[in-house]
Amino acid sequence: MPLKLRASFYSLPMVLVLAIAQACGASGVNESASPKGDGAGDRKRSVAVDAIASQRTPVSSALISPEGLPGIGEALVLEGIVIQRVPSEATVHIKLVLPDGVQLLEGSRDQRLPATDVPRTDSLRFVIRPKNMPTEDAVLIVDVRGDGFGYHAEHRYRFGRHEPVPSAPPRQGPSLQLHGKDLGPSVRVTR
Repeated sequence: MPLKLRASFYSLPMVLVLAIAQACGASGVNESASPKGDGAGDRKRSVAVDAIASQRTPVSSALISPEGLPGIGEALVLEGIVIQRVPSEATVHIKLVLPDGVQLLEGSRDQRLPATDVPRTDSLRFVIRPKNMPTEDAVLIVDVRGDGFGYHAEHRYRFGRHEPVPSAPPRQGPSLQLHGKDLGPSVRVTR
């Protein structure tokens, strides 16, 4: 029998669970692993699935993608994984957003996974082909909204580009000294 979450009873605990899960990085894993049948790709896929399976959130997801720089005109396999650990009457919405110049050969850009009365794992296969080297990411969006809870994750495939690193705040404050050691300039914080 599907679990019927009621906003009046589960709202605060579910919000706290999802907030803690988000703070712990449980919104999903973007593993660079080859979904094809080679041994190394299978091991990396297994590691990715184990990583999201070990999370203790009601829903988790991942995007498994090939390593390295793709060839122009070469077909690539992306695999989306969605794990639902508790029965739910909520529908899982899955959307694949591709940049200009990338063709979807297999799979659907917009899918819905029906409600479930048992825990389950779904694997979604997408085959894409870049006509040129995209400057934007392919994004797999997983969204679940239920009575009193929700889950949203965006997993990116960057076509071999490195993840952008946020810049550090400027260190313009006074130099810090601790036990005779100079720790360098501090970050000035204003209220």
